[in-house]
Amino acid sequence: MARDRRPARLRVALLVWASLHAMLAAHEAGHAAAAWLTGYPVRLVEVGSGYVLFQAVVGLTLIRWRLLPGRGATFLYRPFLLRRRARIAFLIGGCAANVLAIVGLFVAMDGASEQVRGYLLFFVVGQFLGLFELLSVRPSRLTGLTPDGGALLAAFRARPGWDRALIRDYFAGIRRGYRGAGPERATRLSAVALHAVHVGGPDRDPDATEPQEPGDRYLSRACTPHCCGEGR
Repeated sequence: MARDRRPARLRVALLVWASLHAMLAAHEAGHAAAAWLTGYPVRLVEVGSGYVLFQAVVGLTLIRWRLLPGRGATFLYRPFLLRRRARIAFLIGGCAANVLAIVGLFVAMDGASEQVRGYLLFFVVGQFLGLFELLSVRPSRLTGLTPDGGALLAAFRARPGWDRALIRDYFAGIRRGYRGAGPERATRLSAVALHAVHVGGPDRDPDATEPQEPGDRYLSRACTPHCCGEGR
């Protein structure tokens, strides 16, 4: 009588699913932690794609967990990391969290039973897959999105004064978007306030509004390392 292998296959499928989700969760948590540490409040941390399994608001941040471990995203309240050092820290933070997770998993494997070590090995491999995000520099052929590695390379290559140029473009977008809302020349404080009103709270879907012009991408959508342009 042939042995039924379906339970073993199901177990492997669940381990692969869980390990990929764990990789994405650690990666996006690293991005979010780096953003908070550099003074950029996080609006949304999203893990996976497809059907929403779970979501909750923690402080100012909406955490959303989806069924398929296809992608992850971290959205910010403020325009995407106007300071270059903060941008670099944000981009490195995701893979740094994967490295910390790998170290923690190896520590957990020490002294564990052989079966538990086999399970944890799936999660180790999953965390290693997260490191490829920093090694990839070219936009994806499937999505057209720029990986962390490409955005990081652009940040390092940015010429002096790039931060000031990015800020100038952002406030120019504010003025274009709110021509009828007040004086033509918006101060930095009022511009940030208008941006906060436009973006809304953590429950607002970041995909609800799309940029109308290339210069408005810092105005109408809270950004991730993938949806904003790289350094000029």
